[in-house]
Amino acid sequence: MKSMPFIIFYLKHQILSGQYTD
Repeated sequence: MKSMPFIIFYLKHQILSGQYTD
């Protein structure tokens, strides 16, 4: 689960990108 922080950061980036494209 060491990559968990990276996954959270990636998902957050995807969410932010989705909001910007909206």
